[in-house]
Amino acid sequence: MIKDSASGTTSAYTFEMDEKSLKIVNSLDKPFALLKNAGTLGVKGASVFFTTLVTAVVLNIILLIWALIASMTDSFKTGLTSLGLVLLAGIIFTVVLVQKAYSYVFINVLNSIYTSITSLVKKLCAAVIDKIAEELHKRKITSSLATNSVNVYAIFNEKLEMLSPYARKGLWFIIKRIPFIKLLDHEITAVVLSGNKAEATNMLYNKTNDFINDRIFGANTTTTIWLIFVLNIAVQLLFILLNL
Repeated sequence: MIKDSASGTTSAYTFEMDEKSLKIVNSLDKPFALLKNAGTLGVKGASVFFTTLVTAVVLNIILLIWALIASMTDSFKTGLTSLGLVLLAGIIFTVVLVQKAYSYVFINVLNSIYTSITSLVKKLCAAVIDKIAEELHKRKITSSLATNSVNVYAIFNEKLEMLSPYARKGLWFIIKRIPFIKLLDHEITAVVLSGNKAEATNMLYNKTNDFINDRIFGANTTTTIWLIFVLNIAVQLLFILLNL
């Protein structure tokens, strides 16, 4: 059970994880350990990270050698600028590709433990609804003003302060991507005004859960990684062919 520090009461929400999920959570702030153990923990996509890393390094080394050869054809009188640009762009693209690949794995990690933190997401939704109800009834302001006054980050810190740093990091990685203001539509605020906060909480949670599964986990693909690879090659070839 979770104790609410503000009221001193114990809520109905629990934070219990199976052994596998707990190991994953404890690895959230240890990238190398997470990648190393991802396969044994049942997390998909770890191979994507290593494949991206090796491919990016090899590709940009080949392009750098090409640029070096191109610059040497004119006895270094021309092509040095292109060589420098190819080197710089290669470093930048490699870093970006590695970051994107790790983000892909990290979201897969969170997806694998999401069922263990759904009760916390619902607790956060309940806290958001409480804040909306407070604003709506306190000043009798419009629903749009009430929703815009919600500071999800502050609510997250207050209501979920009992979590371990790893669990907070993983949950916040998901929560910060959710457009709560857009999800809190007129239909939900009307239910809040009717006094049925439990129903409003369920409505917000269902929308939030759908958004997480469809727009965060469902949209987590390698498409962006491959597009960056294409851009990497195109930019490098342009610098080499310009032979500045």
